Parts: sequence; C-alpha cells; structure tokens
Amino acid sequence: MSSLRAVLPGLIAALLPLLCLAQDPQPGSPSTGSGATRDQVSGNPCNAAKQSPTQKGEQHSAQEDPFLKYATGVKVRISQVDVSKFPTMRAFVSVTDSLGIPIRTLKEGDFKVTEGGNDATDVHFANRDELDLPLALIFVVDISGSMEPAMSAEIEAIKAFVQQLQPRDRVGLITFSDAAIREVPLTTDHESLLRRTDQMSPYGQTALWDGIQLGVEELLADTDPARKALIVLSDGLDNKSLESPATVLKYYEENAQQQNRGFSVYCLGLGAQIDRAALGNIATRTGGVYLDSPSQQELADVYEQILRQIQNEYLLEYTSPLESEEGTIIDLEVGLLPVKGFDPGQYSYRSPGLATLLARSLIPGLIAIAVMMIILVLATIFKLARKAWVTVMITPLEGRDYALSALGGDIGSMEGCEVRIGRDPAMLPLHASFKETHEGFVLEAVDPAAPILMGPKLLVRRLLRDGDRFMLGMTQFVFHERVSRPGAAREVELDEEMLQPPDPQRLAEAAQLAAGGAGAGAETGQGATAARQAPKAMLAASGPHSGQRFELRPGDNSIGRGEGSIALNDSQVSRRHAVIKLEASGAATLLDMGSTNGTRVNGVPCQPGMPQPVFAGDVLGIGGGEYRLE
Repeated sequence: MSSLRAVLPGLIAALLPLLCLAQDPQPGSPSTGSGATRDQVSGNPCNAAKQSPTQKGEQHSAQEDPFLKYATGVKVRISQVDVSKFPTMRAFVSVTDSLGIPIRTLKEGDFKVTEGGNDATDVHFANRDELDLPLALIFVVDISGSMEPAMSAEIEAIKAFVQQLQPRDRVGLITFSDAAIREVPLTTDHESLLRRTDQMSPYGQTALWDGIQLGVEELLADTDPARKALIVLSDGLDNKSLESPATVLKYYEENAQQQNRGFSVYCLGLGAQIDRAALGNIATRTGGVYLDSPSQQELADVYEQILRQIQNEYLLEYTSPLESEEGTIIDLEVGLLPVKGFDPGQYSYRSPGLATLLARSLIPGLIAIAVMMIILVLATIFKLARKAWVTVMITPLEGRDYALSALGGDIGSMEGCEVRIGRDPAMLPLHASFKETHEGFVLEAVDPAAPILMGPKLLVRRLLRDGDRFMLGMTQFVFHERVSRPGAAREVELDEEMLQPPDPQRLAEAAQLAAGGAGAGAETGQGATAARQAPKAMLAASGPHSGQRFELRPGDNSIGRGEGSIALNDSQVSRRHAVIKLEASGAATLLDMGSTNGTRVNGVPCQPGMPQPVFAGDVLGIGGGEYRLE
C-alpha cells in the first residue's frame, strides 16, 4: 500500500465534521473521556481555548487573520443541516486550508450563506448546547479474500477509532464479501463491536455496493437524533453485488432528501484495484471524501490528526430567505468573504414549508406560552424568596444567578456542584464551598493551591458581604445577599495569604484578568522587569525530560514528538506541537500548531494559531511535562 501522506489532509477535513459535536467544552462532555482529545475542551482552545468557536455569546477576536486574505485552496463543507425550527436554519460547517488543517479564526461576519441564489442576512453562530447530538457511525468493511494482507491493520484502525468515541456515541458494523451482512447494529456497546472485529477473517469475493446500500438503509432507518456517517473501507473492484453505484446513489438521494436526514459517506481505498470514480462520486455527492491507500504505519497519525479536529466545526444559524412551499428542494451554499480562493460548501434540503410549519406549531405554541407564564410566576416567587445567591459573570454586564441555601453549596466543574462551571479549564472538579455561619456566608477554597482571587490577594477563606467580587479559576463571580449583615467582609482565621506568595508579575496578571484586563502589562515591583525578558532556554521541570535543558536559538524553535529542533519523547506531545520564535527585536512568542492536547502558559491554555508573547520565568505545559523558560 502506498503512503498516506498525500491523503492525510483530505481525511482530516473529511472526518472533521463527524467528531465535532460530541466534544463540548464542558468537562461533562469532553474532553474528559476519550479524552485528552475529546477534550480539546478543557484546556482546549477548545475549553475556553478548547471552546468551540460556534458557541453563542463567545467573544470573538476583532483582529483579522492576516493569512486568510491571501489564502487559496480553502475548502468549505456542509456536513448536516437542522430544519426542525424552519425558517430558522442551522448548518454544520467545517473550513480547512489547502493542507487540510482547520481554520478556526473565522468570525460570524466572515460567512456568506445563500439559498437558491438569495443571500441570508442574519448569519450568526448558534448556541451549540441547544443541538448537542451524539454520533452514529457505521463501518462498512471489506472482508473479501484479497483483504488478507491488510486485515490486521484494518481491524486495529477500527479499534483505534472506536476507542476515541464518547460513551453515548453509537457505532455499527457491516461486512461484505460474497454478501453484505449486518454484524453489529447501531449500539452504544462499543465493546461488542470491538469483539466482533477480532472475529473477522477474509474470504470470498467483493459485494461492495451491496454493503454500502445496506449501510445507507441502516442509517436512514435510524430515527434517533444524531450526527450520522458511513465509513467504507475496501481494497478492490466490486464483482458480486446486486446493487450498482447508480442505484445506491439514487436510493440515498431520494430517501435522504425526502426525509431531510442526509449524512456523509466516506470511502477509503486500500489497494490499486479500486473503482475510484464511483466511490469518489458517492463521497462527493453526500458531502464526504474519497481517500486513497493509507499505509498501516501511518494510521495512528491519521487518528491523532482527526482527534485534533474535534472542536473546529462552526454551527451557523440563519433565517431562510425563501418563503418556499412544503416539499420545495432548496440549494444551500456557504462561502467565505475574507478568503481569496475557496471551494464553497453545498447542500440540498427539502423545505418543510412555512405555512405548514406554522399551522403545526399553533397548538404547541399556545401550550408553550402557558407553560412559560407559569414558569415566569414560579421564577419570580423563587427569586423573591431566595436568601443569598452568586452571579457567574458571563460578560462584564451579564451573568447567571445560582441560589444558595442555608446549607451553602459547592463550586466546581463536576456533576453535583450547586454552581457548576463546565467551560473553565482552570476550574477544579470541586473548587470551593459556601458555608453559612452566624456571621454570614464563608467561601473556602478546597485546595489552597487553587485559591480565591479577591482584588490583589489570593485567599483560602473569606467571610463574604453583599456585592463582593471574587475569581475562581478563570471565572469571575459576584456574591449577593438579601439581608444586611453587621460588620465588614474579612479574611477568616488568618488564612488569607498563601504560605508561599506567587511571583509578583503573575499575581499582577491574575489581578488584571479579574478586573477585565485593565492595566495589562504594568510592572509590579522588583522582579517584574526580569520576568519581561525574552527567554534563552527551556528547562524541563517535570515530565519525561525532567532536568533537561533545551537552548533556544534566534528564529523558529519547533517543538514536536520525535521531530523538530526540540524533539520530545512524550506520547502526549503532537508531532508538530508548538513553535517558540525569538525575534531579532528581542521579543519571544509561542505558537500552538493545533496540537492534540494543547499548550499552556502559566496554566492558561493557548489559542492554536494565535502567537502569544512569552517571557523568562513563564512555565509552559507541553504534553505530560512542564518547562520553565529561562
């Protein structure tokens, strides 16, 4: 089998849409589990930094990406649409550059959406939480006699893929040789599929199109909401099927379009005798991709690249500009405004019909209004009755309230916390607790190493008063109390300061973050100047290379697993992980190259593709180790 390097970018771009949604920046959804990668979530540019670029309300950088203006070969793909709230439409869109690397710096105004040649004028990023779908994937696997040399690699590739999925994701297995057989129906029991793959053995001829037809039927028959795809692996020409490429594609288009339940078919050719034209046609017509001949040795790298894409799909929301009748076929196209050369994403769906939808919605709408009125009354009563509450500041002027009972409550990222913060990579599973005393509510950090930030002080325990502002992790809170307590807020039991105060510069930066970034860059006493010097070396403080020193040279210092000017022997480091650049001016920047497990500076995740200034004294989190810049 030939090298996979030529097709790696295509496979990345192709399967990118499939793994996106299962990864929510909430540690509940993860990036916690399959993890470190489903987790491009927590420390994920994605969890903040690993936070999906499509979440409504996210603050997008106003800075333009200078590379987009001149970029060519950019590809836009529409993997699925949601018409359940028509004429409000949602489209899942992925954007990759000419190398198949995702572009995650686009803003709402960078997308152009048209339906039937008519522009949609209110395109914006949708709230992904409102459409949190699991995956439903069916593998269609060639087990004909010619597959014998590649069978073990094929089995291991499927296993590696399935093991990265979330527990709620469903997988299925269809094999074909002399006939197509449904081996494992769609199920969340991943182990049953893995056990069945171990039993596969090559024999017989190749009923490829019968296998694909059976897979299409299985996904169309599945009525559970999910992100769906068919993944086809084969090494030869069809010589046994009753179906043909034309009949399979016709069946898909007629039924998927009729039900507005389209999905992509991804075809992977493993040999020289492949019907590339037919497989490429069905992949293209369904929004998938045909990929040619990967080698066994590079499959692991392929899956690493796929997992790196999880948080890179945009979820666009807009109002259909067409007042179409029910059943009308609408051609959707998504393009990019700031990009020089790109292939637009295209998709066709069947209109539910505005008049029909409104008629169907009338009775549910009246019921919804009545329910909302009841909820509003109950919420008002509850709000007036609450004794104390804490507001999580989503923006400087907007927050979400959490009521505190007489028993207090916990703040953290795990299930069960009264104040659960799921999208802060610096938030511990159980970070702090409220307790009511005779003097008032006391806030106490569970771990002194993760203290409470109040103004310029790091505290372990604090007696709160109405209006107090504090910070845990990277999230700001405001405490409110309906009753007026005697006395002022104060530290409790002399635990106000940490035994080893942090570096003054890092303390100042944390305080500036709590205040909304005001005064960033101001020096705070002696040592701040030293901390602003450019680094000359990188010392491993922990991890596989603990104690080892890496010199930094002028220009680019690339960091990667087994390659680059700084080659690290660490399985948690990506092959092209990050670059430290020493400018001639004396400045230094760190650029995360879209690594699987992310890069951290002083505990804060970096945004991939966005250079970040670094200085001597900063601590970098790379893979399983920490490295201090000197």
